[in-house]
Formats: sequence, structure tokens, C-alpha cells
Amino acid sequence: MEYRYPKWLPYTLLAFFAVLAGAGLFALGTIPSTPSCMRGEIAFGIAWMLLLALLLIGYFYLRSYCISVNGDAVMIKGSLHTRTIAISSIAQIVTVSTPRGGTDSWLLSEHNKVLAKLDGSLDGFDSLLYDLEQHGRPYQTTVFRRGSSGSWEWRIAGDTHWVSSNGPSLFRKNDQRIRIILLVGFSLMTIMAGIAWWLNQGGFDALL
Repeated sequence: MEYRYPKWLPYTLLAFFAVLAGAGLFALGTIPSTPSCMRGEIAFGIAWMLLLALLLIGYFYLRSYCISVNGDAVMIKGSLHTRTIAISSIAQIVTVSTPRGGTDSWLLSEHNKVLAKLDGSLDGFDSLLYDLEQHGRPYQTTVFRRGSSGSWEWRIAGDTHWVSSNGPSLFRKNDQRIRIILLVGFSLMTIMAGIAWWLNQGGFDALL
């Protein structure tokens, strides 16, 4: 079975492309053809064409993107190339759900290397995860999930019982990095705010 993005999604980008193309042509037609407006017209034209190119690339990407599980391999087809991932190389299937970010999954190797990211927006996403689990049963693939509550659970592929967990090591390390970055960033902002307040109170003049 093939798993693709919903059909309406690429056509939505195509509709935006048509609207932007028409609006851009109209705007270019209203700009006076004078030397003083020439630079603005060129800048607008370049930005307009870049936006059109991005929409067109996005359309072809969404139209061509496809994931299929065939035999002992996962095929991920893009607009330019196709990747093949052996089921035996998938050690972990990690699914994360957040209230705002939706649901996505990652396929990890036994060395915690990300083999692929699976977008939760794909049609039949739950069926894709089930398909991967069934094919991963002979290899004892570990399945992790984290719901919107933030708690981790795990089970062996094919099992029906979830057990509480601390989560996969790769995600724990990433969470630690994020906490450190936030802590350092907050500390720097606090120091800068203190310095700004000190300068505003004439602290530098007092030193002189």
C-alpha cells in the first residue's frame, strides 16, 4: 500500500500559485515605467518569481512524495530520488504527538541514527505505523510513543501492551540540549537586562 499526502494539499499550493501569479502580473502592470521605479520593479519581480518557484517546487514535491512498505523494505519516493530502507535496519519507531505540532514519527537505527521522518499528515498514517510494526516483528523492533501529555511509553512491535518509559536515548539527549540552550539564553537575557538597567541608572557615569 502507498501512503501519500492528501490530494487537496498540492492543489492548494497550485491555487496559491495561480492567485499569486495573477496578482503579481497585475501589480507589475500598475507600476509606472519610469527610471525612478525601475529598481523597485526589478526587486518586486525577483521576489515574486522566487515565491512562485517555491510554490511550484512544493506542489511537485507533495504530488510525487510517496511511502510504501514492500516485503522487507520501506520505499520513500521523492520528486528527485527514491530511498530504500531495509526493515531489518529499523531498530526503533518513535511517534511523538504535540497539541500544536500534530503527530510525526521517526525511524531510528540501532545506533540512534535517524533513517527517516514520517509526516503525520500522510493519508493512512496510522495504517503506515501498523504496517511498519507488523513487518518489524521478526526483528523485535522497539516502538516508542509520546502523547500530548509528554509521557513516554514503549512496546515490542506486534505487542499490545504499552509500558511506561523514559523515552529513546536520542530524544532524551535532544531534550537536554534544548533545556541547556533555554537556560543559557534566559541567563544571557537576564544579564543583558541587568546591564541595561544599570546603565540607565547612571552606573557607568558613577564609575567615571
